[in-house]
Amino acid sequence: MSDIETILENLSPKQEAILQDFKGRVQDVLRPGDDNFFLLRWLKARNFDIGKSEQMLRKSMEWRRNYGTDDILKWDPPEVLKKYWPGGIFGFDRQGHPILWQLSNNFDARGMLKSVKRSDVVKYHIWRMEKLNSLCREQSTKLGKRIACSVHVSDLSGFSLKMVFTPGIPDMMKEVFALIEANYPEDLYASYVINVPSTFVIFFNIIRPFLSESTKKKVHMCGRNWRERLITEVANPEQIPTYWGGTAKYPDELCTDYINPCVKIPAEYYIQDKVTINKDVMSKVTVPRGGSHQLSYDITHPGTVIRWVFETDHYDIAYGIFFKLETSDTNKTEGKKAKGNVNKNDGLKEIKPLSRVNSQMVPEDGNVTCSKPGTYIFQFDNTYSWVHSKNVYYELEVLAPVSDPVVFRDIPESEREILETTYL
Repeated sequence: MSDIETILENLSPKQEAILQDFKGRVQDVLRPGDDNFFLLRWLKARNFDIGKSEQMLRKSMEWRRNYGTDDILKWDPPEVLKKYWPGGIFGFDRQGHPILWQLSNNFDARGMLKSVKRSDVVKYHIWRMEKLNSLCREQSTKLGKRIACSVHVSDLSGFSLKMVFTPGIPDMMKEVFALIEANYPEDLYASYVINVPSTFVIFFNIIRPFLSESTKKKVHMCGRNWRERLITEVANPEQIPTYWGGTAKYPDELCTDYINPCVKIPAEYYIQDKVTINKDVMSKVTVPRGGSHQLSYDITHPGTVIRWVFETDHYDIAYGIFFKLETSDTNKTEGKKAKGNVNKNDGLKEIKPLSRVNSQMVPEDGNVTCSKPGTYIFQFDNTYSWVHSKNVYYELEVLAPVSDPVVFRDIPESEREILETTYL
C-alpha cells in the first residue's frame, strides 16, 4: 500500500492536531463522505501546511462545482474519444490498484484535434480520473482495505516531437496536467514509463513545472528490462496484456476490448478542416511591408529544441531560421531573447531557409534541434511584399534537454547517457 493509504495509521500527535484544525476550517465546503482520509490528501500534498492546504482544497471544491465534476461520470464522451483516444483502463496491480495503460505510437494528434473540441479532450481526461477513483472505491469495498490510487503505464514507442508539437497539443496537455495536479492530490500510486526515446526529455520539460515533487518521485523511467519490471513490480501476468509481456487477451494481445490502439482517425469524424490555434494567448507582431522581424535566442545546451507555431491574418508570410556564426556576448541566459535585429550581412548560416507559407489558411508549426551552442535567429520575412503589412500571431518555445534527476533515477547509467545525448 502507498503511504497515503496508510497515513491515518501513522499520524504523529502534531499531524493529528493539524488534521483536526484543518477539518474545522474547511467544514463549510465538505461533501457527505469527505472523511479524514480525504482531508489528509490535501495536507500531505502541501506538507501539512494548513494555510496552503486550505487554499488548495477550497480552489478545488470551487472548480468541482463550476465544472460539474461530481456528475461527470454521467457524461457520455464523444465517440471519437471513446474509440480513438489511445489507451484505456485494464487490470489491477498486486495491491488492487486499477491500471491505466497509455500509448503514443504514431498517435494521430492532428486528426483528433480536427474531430473533437479541445474542451472535450480535457473533460475526457477528468472523466477518466473520476472513473479511476470510482474503481478505487469499488476495490476498497471488494478487498476490505483502502484503495485510493491508480497505477499508470505509458508506452512511448513511436513517440515523436512532431506529434506532441501539433498546434494545440502542448497547451492542452499543460492544462490537463495542471488540473490533475491541482485537483487529484496523491491519486497516483506509481507511474511506469517504458520504451523511453531520447526526445521524451524535451517533452518532459514542458510538463515538469506542473508536477509536484511527490508525483515525480512516483514516476519510474524504465530501461530495457521494462517487461521484467512490469511482472515483478506491478502486476501478475494475467493482469497485463500479452502485448506488454503478460498473458491477458481480451480478445487480442493488446486487450482492445479495454485499450484503444493508436490508429489514424477516419475523416468522417472531422468537424473542421484544419487544426486551430487560440490567438488570444499568443504573441502578436505586425511585420511591415518590405520589412522583417527577428527573434534571437541564445542557446547554451546542444540538443535544445526550438518549437514554433504561427498564423497570419489574410496574407502569407515567409520565415526561416539562422545560426549566427559569431557572438560577442557569452553571458546570456538559456532561451532569453537577444536585443536588436540582424541582417544578411551579420554572418549567418541557414538552418531553415526562408520560404513563404500560407499561414493565413493553415497554422504553420515545426521544430528544430540546435546542434551546438550559440545565437539562433527566427525571422519572419515580408521583404517581398511592398503592398501589405502582415499580422503574425506566434508562439515560440525553447526546450533544453535537461533531464530531471528524480524522474530519470531508474534509467541505468549506460542508457541514460544515450537518453541525454541523442536528439532528433
